Order: sequence, then C-alpha cells, then structure tokens
Amino acid sequence: MSESNSKNGSDDIYYALGTITDLGNLADLWSSIYSTAFNWVNFALNNLNSLEDYQKINWGKIDFSGWDDDVYNNIDWGNFDFTDLKKATSYANLNWGKIDFSDLTELAYKKINWSLVDWADLTNATTATLEGIDWGEITWNKINYKGATMDAIDWAKIQWNELDWTGKGADASAIDWGQIDWNELFRASTDVLDGIDWGNIDWKEIDYKDNFASDMDAIDWAKIQWDELNWTGKNSDASAIDWGQIDWGELGTPISSLLGGIDWGEIDWKEVDWSGVGADAANIDWSDVQWDELDWIGKKSDAAAIDWGEVDWSKIDWENPNIIEDINWKQVTQSELDLADIEIIGLKTNATIEQLAATL
Repeated sequence: MSESNSKNGSDDIYYALGTITDLGNLADLWSSIYSTAFNWVNFALNNLNSLEDYQKINWGKIDFSGWDDDVYNNIDWGNFDFTDLKKATSYANLNWGKIDFSDLTELAYKKINWSLVDWADLTNATTATLEGIDWGEITWNKINYKGATMDAIDWAKIQWNELDWTGKGADASAIDWGQIDWNELFRASTDVLDGIDWGNIDWKEIDYKDNFASDMDAIDWAKIQWDELNWTGKNSDASAIDWGQIDWGELGTPISSLLGGIDWGEIDWKEVDWSGVGADAANIDWSDVQWDELDWIGKKSDAAAIDWGEVDWSKIDWENPNIIEDINWKQVTQSELDLADIEIIGLKTNATIEQLAATL
C-alpha cells in the first residue's frame, strides 16, 4: 500500500496516485500525511467521499504550500474543517483565491477566522471564485481593520448587495467605514456601487481631516445615492457628515437623479468654508440648491448660517419659474452683498431686494 521514496534528501513515505483506496487506514499513516514531503498531487483525493473521510484529517497539520490547482479543485470545501486551522501559518499557506467558496455552507463560513485570511489571495482570484463567495456570510466584525488586511482587500470586488445592511448584528454595522479604501471602492462598476445601502454606512467613522490621506480626498461624492441617507434627527447621517470637508466641486457634477436626493435643509451650512483660497462657497453649484428646502427663520437657521456675499448669484437657477418665491428675501442679509451681487439680483428679477422682500 505504500512505498519508500527518497525525495529532496528525505526518506519520508509518499503515495502514488491510486495507491490509497481505504481511508479507514489513514490512522496508520498520519506521520506521512502530515509530512512536508507528502505528495498531495499524487494523493487520490477523489477517495475523500464523505464528511467522515474529511474528519479523519487534522487540516491544521497539513502544509498547503505545495498544493497546486489539481489539489484545490478536488477538495470538497464544504467538508473541509476550517476550525482545524489554529495557527496563522496555516491560513497563510492556504491559497484563499483557489478555494471554491460555492461549496461552503453557512456553518463553514462561521468556522473561518476572517482576521487571518489572506485577502490578497482573494483580490487576485478569478471572477468565478469571487462570484462563488457569499459576502453576506463573512463575519465582518472578525476582520482586523487596523492591520495590513485593509491594504489587501479590494473593496471594488465585493458584492455589496449580498451584505446584511440593517438590524442589530448587520454586516454594515460591523464594518469600520473609516478604514476602508474609498478610492478603490469608487473604481467599482455602477452595478457594484448600487448594492451599497448608503443610509446604513456609519458616517461618523469617516476620516474628515483635511489632509490628502483622509477619506474626504478619496470619496467620490458624485456617486453617492443621497436619497438613501437618513437626513433628519439628532443621529442622522446628515448630522454626522462634515459638510466643510466634502468636495463641493465634485458634488456639483453628479447624475441629476442622485443630486435630487439631497435634503438641502439638513446640510449644516455653518460647517461650510465661506471665504479664502479654495473655499467651499466658490465650488458650490448654486444652481443645484433647492432653496425651498432651507430653514429660513431664526438665529440658528440655514439662512443665518449662509454668507450671502459668497453666494455666486450669477449661478442661481434663474430659469426656475419658482426661484423668486423659493428664496425668502427678508432673510437675505443685504449688508453681506456687494454691488455686483445686487446688480445681478436686480437684473434677473427686475426688482430690488426690498421690493422682493415686500412681496412675502
């Protein structure tokens, strides 16, 4: 049933293809199977016919580094016991990009220690392999969001529509949104991005710091489904976003259907940078603003927070037949306007601000 073979200076026993036919005798062969010289390529893997057969092997003792495609293709990964992989070295030696995840059961997914998985293997996997992954079965709260894992995950290849987005134990609540590579994510196709539930991202976790390494520099604000966000309330998405750090120039160039999802009255206008080089006000596309959504009355209103002298009145959507009625002219601080602003307003409305205010 076996023969001795000297391989690379070793006298370890290896088994030729077809010589092992009875896995009931594997108990007598442990020392050879767990040897680094054991030839898995020539091992009759098609004899692993049942869960019982797979349970006879302690997979944590196997050296996977010598496995080729033939070995990976012949393993029934649904019967593979991932709990045997106790050490990081076992996870490192296993090529996760060659595993047929479509074989895995829900229980098998739970047995994987996702903090030890080599995500770089998955990044380089074939499309077929990636499509076989049930992304909703990955234990996202077990991933190491502070380590090298973040550099290895290709966020653009995740099927976001398979994740559980709502509820106490949702995948979305387990993900550290301040650690993902947003630059990489927004390279994904529209179909992939459509799978994201933007209203269940924790916007408080985002890095709003004003530096090139921050999330602000990487997020493509033109591709966000704004209508999915939670706009109202103390803990709303709108209150978590730092409106003084987003790229207003980028925001002004989205598909119109996306832009229509913004609740302009829930933007914190106090956070906007109104003056200076590169100020937000200079990059806002004022023709997009839905003026009728703003809060106009009171010391803490949107109107009180806006620096009316920094509004580009030439870019207001004057073609909108309701524009004059949508703006509460009584709340436009005239002292902040310069002569050019007043001239544009007069030219477009055929009235002075006093006259416009008197109509309210």
